[in-house]
Amino acid sequence: MNPAAPAERVLHFLTLFFLGSLIATYGLQRLALGAEPFWPGGFGWFLLQTAPLLGCLPYVLRGNRAGTLLLSMAAIIYFALGIWTLIDPERRLAGSAEVGFSLGLFLAAVGFLSAQGQRLQREADAEASGLDDLPEQDS
Repeated sequence: MNPAAPAERVLHFLTLFFLGSLIATYGLQRLALGAEPFWPGGFGWFLLQTAPLLGCLPYVLRGNRAGTLLLSMAAIIYFALGIWTLIDPERRLAGSAEVGFSLGLFLAAVGFLSAQGQRLQREADAEASGLDDLPEQDS
């Protein structure tokens, strides 16, 4: 198994960056903009809002394809929630952060899946043709 290409590593980092940024955005909304106190009710609501993201985190850290695919699908839902938040003039800044981070998360996760799939396909092709050493390809 060949190591990941530089593009794949960058896209994996960006996926994790946007995932953390989206979780932080919801946390800051609960802390700074929430009307109810953060503990205990606000914290429970925060966990409920970020449960799909937190549930996918271990799989994304390991580079699991199924977990990353699930995360990219969840990012679409967070994008729609961000659009809904943009409607409220008082929460427009939070909504634009949600839209930006969720869109970035989706694009980075799909790009990571594509780069990882191309690498795995090259490995499978090399194995099928009987080559032991794969030429390095930067994409």
